[in-house]
Amino acid sequence: MLASWQPAVIAYHRRHMMSAWNDCVNARQPSKTESFPQQVILRHGDNPNLHWERYEYHRDRLVAWGELAHREFVLQHIVAPSDESKELWRRLVQTFPGHIHVTSPWPRTPEPMRIEVWDHPGRLAQWEAFVAEHDVSDFRSRFLPGSDEHTTMDAQEGR
Repeated sequence: MLASWQPAVIAYHRRHMMSAWNDCVNARQPSKTESFPQQVILRHGDNPNLHWERYEYHRDRLVAWGELAHREFVLQHIVAPSDESKELWRRLVQTFPGHIHVTSPWPRTPEPMRIEVWDHPGRLAQWEAFVAEHDVSDFRSRFLPGSDEHTTMDAQEGR
């Protein structure tokens, strides 16, 4: 009996997840003032945190139903923030333009880069292959040619 409800439940959570995402995006509008170009103006009555909580709830329900998969990668050779992490992020966005949700913290001091992914279960193998291809000690020489500054984990640890 429960299986017959699954398509409807998944459609419900998908619709509400996307609606909450749109509300998050629309609640934040860039300021038009030149003195504070990074300022965010909230529409009256909007609380982006509530929209975000709704988004996370429905996204996590889709994970529970098996419609989405969640995976965190902690890289061994790339630190964030660094030129390598910026390049890796650029390549990630280029490689996975239709991803559901991906995030990576940008710490104040260098630490191993973390990538958290929510995507369709069938795409996890592609994510794993991408990380395996790029989380290498020679990332800088392979993917940032002409750069001789070392900020990978190996360089920081003196390897």
